[in-house]
Amino acid sequence: MSRRRGDLLLLVLLHLLVALYAHAHGASNRRVVVVGGGAAGYFSALQCKRVCRDNADVLILEASMETLAKVAISGGGRCNVMHDPQKSPLVISKGYPRGSKELLGPLTSKFGPWDAFDWFTSRGVVLKTEDDGRVFPITDKSQTIIDVLTNEAASLGVVVCKGARVISVKKRQQGSEEERGFVIEYMHEDKIEVLDAKKVIFATGGARPGYKMMRELGHSLEEPLPSLFSFKVNDHKLLALAGTSSRNARVKLLVSKEVAKEHKALLRPQMIPLLTQQGPILVTHQGLSGPAILRLSAYGAKIFHKLQYTFAVQINWLRFTEKSTIATHLKNEKERHPQRLVGKGFPTVPLNLLMQDEDDEEVGATINDFSSNQDEDNEGGEEVGSLTRRLWHYLLAKADTELITSTPIGTLKWAEVTNKMVEKIASLVSECEFQVTGRGQYRDEFVTCGGVSLKDIAIDEMASKKVSGLYLCGEVVDVDGITGGYNFMSAWCTGYVAGNSCGLSLLSN
Repeated sequence: MSRRRGDLLLLVLLHLLVALYAHAHGASNRRVVVVGGGAAGYFSALQCKRVCRDNADVLILEASMETLAKVAISGGGRCNVMHDPQKSPLVISKGYPRGSKELLGPLTSKFGPWDAFDWFTSRGVVLKTEDDGRVFPITDKSQTIIDVLTNEAASLGVVVCKGARVISVKKRQQGSEEERGFVIEYMHEDKIEVLDAKKVIFATGGARPGYKMMRELGHSLEEPLPSLFSFKVNDHKLLALAGTSSRNARVKLLVSKEVAKEHKALLRPQMIPLLTQQGPILVTHQGLSGPAILRLSAYGAKIFHKLQYTFAVQINWLRFTEKSTIATHLKNEKERHPQRLVGKGFPTVPLNLLMQDEDDEEVGATINDFSSNQDEDNEGGEEVGSLTRRLWHYLLAKADTELITSTPIGTLKWAEVTNKMVEKIASLVSECEFQVTGRGQYRDEFVTCGGVSLKDIAIDEMASKKVSGLYLCGEVVDVDGITGGYNFMSAWCTGYVAGNSCGLSLLSN
């Protein structure tokens, strides 16, 4: 407690000293400019202003006419604020294909899941955690999150300038390294404006102009590439199932020996397990989507880019079972119900035959999550260990094509199904292959992997190692998460750290 009291006294003293200095040297010496009005930009501005209070002017410059655009569309307009805070920072950190190790420290000691949860709830936002670990405002409206951020900005006195497209950020040449501030040029209402600032926080997301300015300031960049995207599949019969899903599936990238040899740098042994993901899969009008596909697209973003988004994947539509288990189960169905039509529906696999995955706790899905999910029409869901009727009929038709059957299997009785047919059906349920022909954009959000190299950033402060007084946060750095609230958690965490460090640095100079 005494240490905390001492820190508070030191902060008060810094405020007094900065106030005296600012009075003597003018406003530009205590101005912080945040480039980018997204989630990370807003959060960094709020924390910086909270630290500095009246000792600094904090200004957000946003290129578009709307701030917090991704917040508005996230989660289908509900805003997936973060991932389950009940999970440890270590488990949460595993949801970042790039930046996992680096982000663990800030998540643990600076601003973690519970800190984010408390920040929003302490400001009147009631949050709920859904079965898959995603956290939403209880209103199911993104506007709830937008309002709390914008209201906080107004309350603290953060100035937001929309339609202000930053053209350049340059370090002043006069004075010592610590004394030199920045000169910022930006376009606003068809005029070029020039602004001085003591500190700058970059939160430009995946926008290429932001990366260009980072290069000009001497930073190294990891190539920005799309992450979180759906897969295009040129299979008209599959596309006819648009809207059908399997809530408990597994998908993995199929890698030939030639591909593994050619891209061995991207397909290291520790990377291979991450190219198998599990969870819900949704059939769309373009191909395949859903959490399992999106997670695979995130972990495989770099190899998929190298393969020009043309590759093969294998899907187990019932991730809890293997081919041999399914084949045995179907043969038992033949014996128990010989007169039942095969096309009536997939014979649900009993719970005692299902295999629980060891990492289900991290994925956020267990057998129990699916056991109560039933849909009488079999259009959008299925009970655990089963398939929707539309998907079942698709797999039967696929078996007909591959076996060149004279009579459609779906019209047969189980007694008429041969062992060869059973093996083929079991294979299609557990090892169904698809050729991906391109990537589709995930409609709810667009995430970019790559950005400013983490080697150029002091991660515990989110401060640039190349330029004194410059801070970075959010998607502009080489940190990106899988779907499920991880990217916003990164925005809150890195935004908080950048804003806090920037504010304390300004007070101490």
